[in-house]
Amino acid sequence: MSEHPQPSIRQLVAQIAEALGETESQPRDQIRRMIKIMGADFAQELLRETEIVEAQGGLFLERENRRRTPGGVFFYLARDRMTKQQRGKIFGGPQEHQKPATPPLEAEALPEVLQELTKQYGKASTVKITLIGRPTQVVERGDVVIFGLISDKQPALPKGLPAPPKETKYVVLVAKKQWNKVADITKDAEDVLILEGYPAYEPRHAGITVYALSVTTKKQQIAKREAQRAATGQQPS
Repeated sequence: MSEHPQPSIRQLVAQIAEALGETESQPRDQIRRMIKIMGADFAQELLRETEIVEAQGGLFLERENRRRTPGGVFFYLARDRMTKQQRGKIFGGPQEHQKPATPPLEAEALPEVLQELTKQYGKASTVKITLIGRPTQVVERGDVVIFGLISDKQPALPKGLPAPPKETKYVVLVAKKQWNKVADITKDAEDVLILEGYPAYEPRHAGITVYALSVTTKKQQIAKREAQRAATGQQPS
């Protein structure tokens, strides 16, 4: 049972619009239709993903050589996760004709598929994972700080993908020198940790092991962007 009452659609629209800096009626109406059609969890997960993208430097419009606004990132991610019909209902434009339903891939079928792929794996040139959350307990061992995070909220996945496990555990290893820069996160309930790392399978750990490459916090990212804007005289995007 949730500790806090769920916000109404009106309240959720206001919260998301404020977080994105959207004040015009059109984007607010699009957010409202998105919540009604796709659900509140879909919209809230998109907002979290938008905050991750913004913390990592945002998305650029290459033709215009400028960054997307937070609202632009939000709607860009939203469109990518919708069918043409859903986009038409939310953003306007032609709707997609109904296509014959394709049987969804069931998670139970994955072991058989993976067995077929065993000898056909390609080579990954880059592997990276982003975690955002708050550790409740940390353990220091020499020059390493270790803590665990649990993800129990499924993201808004593209249509057709099977549902992932309801819960995934992460064992995170951070160099103590890096951790010292963000250690106050355990004392600030309003801040969250933003960590990029290398994920690996470690059979001795009950979950995915993540070796931290960079660690910061949401408040540190905001302060850094404000300092950069102040130094260059730019207005907030």
